[in-house]
Amino acid sequence: MISKSWKEDEISFGLIYPNQFSIMESSYTIRFLYNFINSFENVFCDKIHLPKGVKFPALEDIKPINCVKGIETGFLPHQFDILGFSIHYENDFRNILWILEKAKIPLTNTKRINLKEVKKQDYPLLIAGGPVVTSNPLPFSKIFDIIFIGDAEPNLGTFLSLYDNYKKDKDELHDFLSKCSEIEGIYVPFLKNKVKRAILKNLDESK
Repeated sequence: MISKSWKEDEISFGLIYPNQFSIMESSYTIRFLYNFINSFENVFCDKIHLPKGVKFPALEDIKPINCVKGIETGFLPHQFDILGFSIHYENDFRNILWILEKAKIPLTNTKRINLKEVKKQDYPLLIAGGPVVTSNPLPFSKIFDIIFIGDAEPNLGTFLSLYDNYKKDKDELHDFLSKCSEIEGIYVPFLKNKVKRAILKNLDESK
């Protein structure tokens, strides 16, 4: 765990592993991403996982709304600027939907965009990465606003810089998404842009 306090002008990033805590903590990828994202000066990252006692895969149960929270901050998912899902197994697909349902976040990107434009309702930007979405992003294209194809290290900093400007300047979401679609390794389902898989050429840079 990193000793870092959140400031209101920073980007709040909820790193979600859509499975149980014990599985999340055994993942090198999650440990790496948590440290990597927190290494950016203007970003605060907190981890999120399925609540204790939820059976796998997550189905309809008695868990209350807003039972999913950040480990360190206690923030509810909708309180983060960005929710980033690290998806490693196809069986976690239902867990993703369950988490969004419990967080009262609309499941489709088109509905969230429409609510933002028409009713001025803000929701976190939903992004996804990992081996499952890299091999086939299409099943997730109606859910996520942005999908990382390949390695995150080469382009995550550029993406976060664009988001920082978007947040501070209060730019239009469409303009922000359009700029993101120009980054190598980023697929924006709403724009259906062509994307090339991002590959970290020097593995020594992944620390």
